[in-house]
Amino acid sequence: MLQIEVVKPEMKSSTNYFHPSVAPLPGGEWLMCMQELAGSDHYGSPEYSISSGLGNGWSAPSVIASFGSRALSSELTEGVADVRLFALPGSSLVLAIGCTTFYTPRGALSWDKKALNNLQMALRQVPVYSIYEPNRGWSPMRKLATPSMDSCKNWRVACAQLAFTPEGHILLPVYFETGRVEYYGWDSPQFSVCVLQATLDGDELVVENASNVLSHSVLRGFCEPSLYYFHGEYFLTIRAEDGRGYWSRSTNPMTFPKPHPWSFSDGELLDMSSTQQHWLELAGKLYLVYTRDTGDNSKVTRFRAPLLIARFNPDSGALERNSEQVVLPHEIRNGADGLLGNFHCLALEDGTGIVTDAPAFLKISGGNIVDRHSEIWIAKLKEKDAQ
Repeated sequence: MLQIEVVKPEMKSSTNYFHPSVAPLPGGEWLMCMQELAGSDHYGSPEYSISSGLGNGWSAPSVIASFGSRALSSELTEGVADVRLFALPGSSLVLAIGCTTFYTPRGALSWDKKALNNLQMALRQVPVYSIYEPNRGWSPMRKLATPSMDSCKNWRVACAQLAFTPEGHILLPVYFETGRVEYYGWDSPQFSVCVLQATLDGDELVVENASNVLSHSVLRGFCEPSLYYFHGEYFLTIRAEDGRGYWSRSTNPMTFPKPHPWSFSDGELLDMSSTQQHWLELAGKLYLVYTRDTGDNSKVTRFRAPLLIARFNPDSGALERNSEQVVLPHEIRNGADGLLGNFHCLALEDGTGIVTDAPAFLKISGGNIVDRHSEIWIAKLKEKDAQ
């Protein structure tokens, strides 16, 4: 079993932050990126903060200037969302990567039918990134570019987990529009997944290769993939819309076999509801972090609390049920359930790990959010017998 300590750092801001991500900096400091939770799928410009530890003592958050939102018209704003941080091996650099998104004065464009019907311009969601260097700060924002995605209307690196090859390549799991479907009364993209291989040239990610495409025909298909390199193999886990999550493995990150639905070692499939999963390595063992129907959390939207972890058995390709533990709990504030699931996992060199999330306590009335509150939570994990 794992020893799990949860800290709730106080930020020097009254902002309700969402999906925090952290990365280590040279000298023992930490970099955190987070965004204001303004509404459903509606976020403020990405901000960052620095601390000498993972508890309190974070600097006052500042907007990442290169990721700042910009007005396209009186009705449209382009922003950046779903940003995650990754310390680049063998350097002092941190990669921040997410995707462009669009808002109207009423919130996320994706859920604003009036604005969508009146849209006068073609809008394209693409991955964007910036590089942080301690002595220089943030580089200008760049859009990720590759010929294989030039004709794609929407493609994203969002809430992702990247992997790195032993040779130093950066592996970017992406999802991209391959069709249109009706999604509970909405016209929505249907997505497929692949992995891009890239290298960093100065401040530019140069895409060199792309894997085969993995697709799924149910509702919005496959989205928000995460990738991890473990003991000579690449492990992919994928969000889906059919009550399952899926995974695949390969020794070659440019070729993945058909994904399998997640199950426990006794063969029972995990009941999920369109939520992310991410990998976490602890003391040389691979774990999955996820949410699911636990039998007593049906009132929580999409079973988005508690956040769970279980050990993955590479031999059986399943999760060990008796290893399942709560990483972050289901808590309630003023009658509202804390929704988890937009989280980030980070394995550390000493064999321990970190999971960051920000539960969103939302009060809904008439289909609208009338009150919201969030808290940044950081879980520190280690095996109980680890030093």
